Amino acid sequence: MPQNRFLLITISATNSGGSEVSVPLLQLEAPDGKVYREIENGEGVDNWFGILRTLEPAQTQQGRILFDVPLSSYRLRLSDGDSVSGHYSYVQIPLQIDADPPVDSPLPGKQ
Repeated sequence: MPQNRFLLITISATNSGGSEVSVPLLQLEAPDGKVYREIENGEGVDNWFGILRTLEPAQTQQGRILFDVPLSSYRLRLSDGDSVSGHYSYVQIPLQIDADPPVDSPLPGKQ
């Protein structure tokens, strides 16, 4: 059970380099600056990206990652792969709630 809400994000990662690389656990950043780490256990999630993520050169892996976060917009923080530089790129994850279509009420006297 989540403490907040589960958020599933589908990602695709490609290794365009010449050597094997590892894809670390990802993080979401909230508008208030709070950071949420990806959940390490995706048991039961269809097409889970996995915890051991090593990509060979020219390999692409797709799957879902899982977060336990409050209902809000976020941005997914992506590292440039250099832990020393600390440079990040961000992907906006906007809050979008799909409302159910309105239910038509019959007019009085009509069925």
